[in-house]
Amino acid sequence: MYSLAQLKYDLDFNKSMDDIIHVLKMSTSLQLRQLQRTRWSEQGFLQAFCDAFSLIKIEQLQQHQFIFRQQLSPKAVVVVTSDDGFLGDLILNLVDIGLAEKNAEDVLIVIGQKGANYLSSLKKSYLRMPGINEKTYVRDVRKLRKYLISQYLQGKINQAVIIYADFSSISSRDIKFDKLLPFPINDFWRRIKEVKRSGELLIESSLKAVVNEMVVLGLDFKLREIAYSSKLAEFSARIMHLENSYQELLKHNQKLSIDYFKILHNLSDQQLRESLSVRLSQERNIINS
Repeated sequence: MYSLAQLKYDLDFNKSMDDIIHVLKMSTSLQLRQLQRTRWSEQGFLQAFCDAFSLIKIEQLQQHQFIFRQQLSPKAVVVVTSDDGFLGDLILNLVDIGLAEKNAEDVLIVIGQKGANYLSSLKKSYLRMPGINEKTYVRDVRKLRKYLISQYLQGKINQAVIIYADFSSISSRDIKFDKLLPFPINDFWRRIKEVKRSGELLIESSLKAVVNEMVVLGLDFKLREIAYSSKLAEFSARIMHLENSYQELLKHNQKLSIDYFKILHNLSDQQLRESLSVRLSQERNIINS
């Protein structure tokens, strides 16, 4: 049984923790809302992108190195984690799925220090990249895209996939697996087929160079979408983790409060009994005298 002083100290300490959790939760909620306000309209880009691809014959696309590659190993497995904590089991789940996807000859790329820390604790080899920042994520994904394309063109990898948390709502997120290279043209193919060709396309540059640039644009778009959703998922996971911590702290405080007032009641009762005992003793002495 704790002493009254220890229980009082624990209650005061937990009150401070309660205030800290509340501030962190409010701050993260604000970050999430601010990021949601920066959402761009992707429909204009998707329409233009699919319009452009519709002018190129599918036979020509299938021969392009960014669209088709017969050998698909080794591959790069990209896992998007975070530099920040309070995410519960999200980081562990992402990294575990990445490790399950990786074969012996593949390279594992982890985005975010928390994922790197977990991999280091498992003594696994990996390449670390900085976590996604909500203010610079557009620039961050370009760095990742340049690295992947460079490795792909050099033949160091023949495929690239990415594993990330996809935002659904404040209380819900999914872990998704997407292909990056060879470029997943099938993801856009339904839209492309719906575009009616109005004539032949005259290309001054080589077809290869044009498709190269279109794939770069498409990868930037896809990675930007992933980074945006992943960051929202990170914020939502942190909010829910902090809320769960608050609920656990609330239960613990209730137990401490019960113990505190029980001891306080017992002490008060003991003092009352001692006081009555002393008074009765004094009254007997008076009577006897």
